[in-house]
Amino acid sequence: MTLRDRGNIKWQGFFMTEHNGMLKQFREEEKRVPMPDVDPQQMEEFERIICEAMAENLTLRFTYWVNYEIKDVIGCVHYVDDYAKQFRIVCENDEHFRLDFARVVDVTIVE
Repeated sequence: MTLRDRGNIKWQGFFMTEHNGMLKQFREEEKRVPMPDVDPQQMEEFERIICEAMAENLTLRFTYWVNYEIKDVIGCVHYVDDYAKQFRIVCENDEHFRLDFARVVDVTIVE
């Protein structure tokens, strides 16, 4: 006779719905990434890379922080808006994307 192990289902009876909700919330909070600090030297390097990319029409990969997550966007810088402190990026699928200066974590040239 073979025993069929039900895994975590057999322990589910010991948890209340509130406990499950709290555990789910706890796991989501553990995944959160605090905003990384970017020093002024890195910002200068980003500026140099962006200026070079705009002059030579190169594609860039912007790594940015939003809602406790790190995300990427790939595209060409169309315009740098100093007043609103945003980059206006044209993505590969012709979508326009606005990215705040303060959210940028890394900039690299895509080859």
